[in-house]
Amino acid sequence: MEVLVSSFLLNFFWEVLQTRYYMHSVLSFNQHFPMLIVASILDIFWMLILFYIGVSWFSKKEWIVNKGVSKYFFAFICGIFLGAIVEFFSVNVLRLWSYGLSMPIIPFFNIGIFPVMQFGVISLVIIFVMNIFFE
Repeated sequence: MEVLVSSFLLNFFWEVLQTRYYMHSVLSFNQHFPMLIVASILDIFWMLILFYIGVSWFSKKEWIVNKGVSKYFFAFICGIFLGAIVEFFSVNVLRLWSYGLSMPIIPFFNIGIFPVMQFGVISLVIIFVMNIFFE
């Protein structure tokens, strides 16, 4: 449960921070708020997939609280990879959103660097927080 709550809060905060880099940033906060909630809930789904990939990789349900740095490296790399896949399909295939001129773009893939970094960075923070709670 802690993973779900922390994932929602961290993703919501990240979504608010990166809003100005999208084309829809001209919306008022009241108009944009429901989109941020939905995006953060969907981000929980992707984070759960990332953590279940970790369960498969490490063969332990409690992999995020095990000792060692390999879990951080794994979570960051998988998070970046998952973020890139989700962003690529959302932007280039499904065309769910588009970027403003200020979004730094990863060449060739035509995806924004901030949304790609989101899952990698947030998964690290969640693992760090979980390790503090369960130490």
